[in-house]
Amino acid sequence: MTAKDWDQERVEELLSKLSRVPVEGPSRGGPYTGVLHNDLTLELLSYGEDIVPLLVERLPASGFDEAVYIVFVLRELRASEARPAVLALLTDMAERSAGRDLTLRMQIEYFLRDT
Repeated sequence: MTAKDWDQERVEELLSKLSRVPVEGPSRGGPYTGVLHNDLTLELLSYGEDIVPLLVERLPASGFDEAVYIVFVLRELRASEARPAVLALLTDMAERSAGRDLTLRMQIEYFLRDT
């Protein structure tokens, strides 16, 4: 799929929906949740690397759950160009993750390891 083949409004609609999806998944005993694909993440992935700029743009204002899914999708896309934006999440990790588990931190670590 090329940039011409996808609808930015549709991607933004998916991201808006993603902001309301709580992170749910299996736990292997650690203090974080294992993130799994859902219909939204799979559809976002179907657009390929062309959506990386939209994901990166949305990341700074995203809430905890949305940030987890965005980093997860960026990792799946092997979007190394998103590294600075993902690293920037570390600066406000305490605030963004207040009262939450370590899921976002783990997704960041997995992204940094894999890209």
